[in-house]
Amino acid sequence: FFSFGDYERDLYPKLQINVKNIYPAGSLRWASFLNHIKKENHSLEKYNSDICLIPEHLAKGMHSTFGLNAKTRKKINDPKLLENINIKKGFLDIIKYTIKFCIKNNMKLVVPLKYCKISEPAAYKIEYNFFKDNLESNEFNYFNSCFIENERGNFSSYRAVKNSKVTVGTVSTLLRDKLGTGGKILSCNLTKAEMYNFPIGGICSLNNCTYLEFEKRLLEIYSISKESYFSKMDKKPDYVMRFNKNNSTINLIREKLLQLGVNQN
Repeated sequence: FFSFGDYERDLYPKLQINVKNIYPAGSLRWASFLNHIKKENHSLEKYNSDICLIPEHLAKGMHSTFGLNAKTRKKINDPKLLENINIKKGFLDIIKYTIKFCIKNNMKLVVPLKYCKISEPAAYKIEYNFFKDNLESNEFNYFNSCFIENERGNFSSYRAVKNSKVTVGTVSTLLRDKLGTGGKILSCNLTKAEMYNFPIGGICSLNNCTYLEFEKRLLEIYSISKESYFSKMDKKPDYVMRFNKNNSTINLIREKLLQLGVNQN
């Protein structure tokens, strides 16, 4: 099993998933993205930002159960459980916090959408309407002005993440991509569900906080050097995402397959 990092070695036994061999190799998609942009010369200015927000959304009647054991999954529709573990509210609050932060501190925000308007119109509509229906009109108008439309094949989300000074989100793999490649992130879990806590503690993660706590942490992350930032985490970035600028994930996987005697033709 090719994993992003060593985190999966710790996670899978907890989920009672038996894997004989795990090979931390990093992100194949991120490696493909880097290959894609290697020879580009055109401007990527529209992707530059102070803050890139990776928004999560939860459409009505949909409840994410990733990371929950079978017993808990059976209870996921229990109103009492959903009252305590409010995934929808948590996802919305991080959006609201980020909007407020960027307006108050005069910072440029970009928000890459997950679904493509052309190739995935139904999913795009659900995503867009979730934000429109659950944000105040002034919040949505600002949020809407910051959208980066998803362009399949152009790695639009990856471009936005790479060209941000800080990327903010909850559970997106893009947070791990950014951190693993030497960028600064803030993973903020406001759902009260521990399954959404970021695997690395310290400056890069914050759970169940007030807006003022969020603002203070994000301002700190934004202003300090990368050296200082990475010194304030309890694990190294490669715990969640391996990255070697001299030997891409694509090459690592090819090399391992050859060692295992797999015919790649």
